[in-house]
Amino acid sequence: MHLKPDPLLAEVAHELHERPDLLAGAGSLLADIGQRAADGFLGQVDAFDDAFDTLEDSVLARHDRARDVFRRRQKLHGLRLTMADLRRTAGQLARRESGSTDGGAFVDMYESLYHIIDNMDALRDTLTGLVDLQLNQRSMRLNEIMKFLTIFSTIFLPITFITGFFGMNLHSMPELGVGFGQEWTLGLVLAIVSVMLYVFSRKGWL
Repeated sequence: MHLKPDPLLAEVAHELHERPDLLAGAGSLLADIGQRAADGFLGQVDAFDDAFDTLEDSVLARHDRARDVFRRRQKLHGLRLTMADLRRTAGQLARRESGSTDGGAFVDMYESLYHIIDNMDALRDTLTGLVDLQLNQRSMRLNEIMKFLTIFSTIFLPITFITGFFGMNLHSMPELGVGFGQEWTLGLVLAIVSVMLYVFSRKGWL
């Protein structure tokens, strides 16, 4: 039910005076309205297809479009349910009007809806792939962050040990009387960090 004027029905009403054949029977008029509805659904599916291409390019560019993906998936699911009901109705009318001209029109409408729903199923599979790709990208970003934090913590682990050990300031420590002790400690820290960065770089972790 449409609470407001429907553009499809308004188009049919505008063409009635030019196509009196539509008024030959209720079946002819209903078949024409159903075919127009199927063509309208085809236009919506084409619009979805274009939007999916843009969305896919954005996701491949590693942009976070999870909300858009799920929202379009819900819209596509609702549209498919509506078209499935219409296709079921067209099939019932085609069987009831078999052998008549109207029956052939309902068969054409059924076949049009069948192919459109096939295209929608393909689009839905594409959306499912985009959802998986988006989740994988999020997981990869999280792994990169964890790798950076792990490397950062690993580098500072020996530094923390050295500064903690020599920072005890016990009178029995002979290192407290070593000349240039601070410089030697800084040099040791820089050497350890340099070796670790070199090893990480050789292993491809940086």
